[in-house]
Amino acid sequence: MKTLKLRIKDKHCKVLDQLASEVNFVWNYVNDLCFKHLKRKGEFLSAYDIAKYTKGTSKECNLHSQTIQAVTEELVTRRKQFKKAKLRWRVSNKKSAKKSLGWIPFKKVAIKYANGYV
Repeated sequence: MKTLKLRIKDKHCKVLDQLASEVNFVWNYVNDLCFKHLKRKGEFLSAYDIAKYTKGTSKECNLHSQTIQAVTEELVTRRKQFKKAKLRWRVSNKKSAKKSLGWIPFKKVAIKYANGYV
């Protein structure tokens, strides 16, 4: 197993904030979708089932498809862990007191490393 340490500089801050905001949007969409499906059919959606609903989202959200899958997998895992039908919304507004911590899941396939500098 290889571990790679990278330093992300301040010039990338705006891009990372935008990506974190879009991750929060996907989280909220999937959270709402799962809750509505539970109310209608009485069963939980799996990460595999959710993938059908998020197909093509990467073009709209500027996120890698693997990142969207990681978000859905995390939501399903946390929903099972905490035994909740619906999890808390993730807030992207910087001025809000309930602002969620920026979070962007990366999978190995989705990371590109170019010319030794990121």
